[in-house]
Amino acid sequence: MKKRLATLFLSGLIITSSCNEEIQHDPPIAVDETAIENFMKFIDFGLEEAITSTSKEPQEVANLIANRIPEFEKRNGLNMQYQSHRGSSSSREIVRGQASSDLAEKIVYYSSISANESQYLNKLSLLKREVQVSDISPIEKSALLTQITLNERFVRYLQQKDAAYKVSGEDDDEEDDEECSGWWSCWGKCAAGILGGAGTGALTFGFTGAAAGTVTAPVVGTISLGVVGAVAGGVAGGLAGAAASCD
Repeated sequence: MKKRLATLFLSGLIITSSCNEEIQHDPPIAVDETAIENFMKFIDFGLEEAITSTSKEPQEVANLIANRIPEFEKRNGLNMQYQSHRGSSSSREIVRGQASSDLAEKIVYYSSISANESQYLNKLSLLKREVQVSDISPIEKSALLTQITLNERFVRYLQQKDAAYKVSGEDDDEEDDEECSGWWSCWGKCAAGILGGAGTGALTFGFTGAAAGTVTAPVVGTISLGVVGAVAGGVAGGLAGAAASCD
């Protein structure tokens, strides 16, 4: 009798355990603030290198950044998992469905059609709401919301950099360009589009540089340093008064 009760008890435990395993709770939807902060540090690090460089070409800037990655890792206590080989432009580790991909592409599209940075930020805010009410998985929602928030922070970062250069008087030699007016139209939306495209697996505005190896960077997964070099070189050139060639 005792043996039979023990067998029944063990069977009950197995059934209960199996039922518990079948109950899967969705992960919470959240913006990865730490990843955004670390990635912005890396962008700022790249911009420092680009500003002091005599060339703003993406590949050359990327090579300079690659040479100093150990310094960046030591300074910030991070491991960028750098691989010094020619890699693909970019890729996300999260597998996205069509609905998620369509939402991600709007990050780039909105940068190209926005007349100024305020309009772009407003569109990103609306995109966040669209992501939140969509039918995509919680993991995809978290990834997209993090990526959108990154682009928001990046635009505000560019605003601060542009304002700082104006205060310092370092852009006094900037020539008026009839085709663009202000930092956003001259070079800001180009940089925002490239950064947004890095997370979608698409390079934008005709940029094709993808050399100097890859790093596993926060937010955007495995990304070519050519993308980082393009962003850093474009911003550095823009701050110095050069209009970006991102038509």
